[in-house]
Amino acid sequence: MVDILLVGRKFTWYKSNRNVKSKIDRIVVSLDWLVKWSGCKQYALSRSVSDHCALILKVTSTDSGPKSFRSLDIWQKDGRFRDFIKCQWNNYEILDSGLFVMKEKLKRLKSNVKKWNKEVFENVNDLGECLERRL
Repeated sequence: MVDILLVGRKFTWYKSNRNVKSKIDRIVVSLDWLVKWSGCKQYALSRSVSDHCALILKVTSTDSGPKSFRSLDIWQKDGRFRDFIKCQWNNYEILDSGLFVMKEKLKRLKSNVKKWNKEVFENVNDLGECLERRL
């Protein structure tokens, strides 16, 4: 069993005079559970009626699926971008049907656009940060 990281307080129990305190309450999980839910933490809430703090278990890192596809304005202004996209899209051969084909093509396109961005614009994000520092 593994004791999950406690956030917010060091102790979960306080004697009424607050001179004695301890971490009595805790949330423990198995290693298998921790592998599946690795981004979890336990939070100790404020005491109210009891001399114990209530604990809440939160998963702080959730997998919300793939990141959305973003497009930079500089790509749209570059005449080569549209041709690059058309060429890449038409060259992908995926033997399946429907939405699976579109998903796989978008996945491959995302990877290829990242490479293209670095080759053509030398990673525009890094250039922007460099220009900001110079200013």
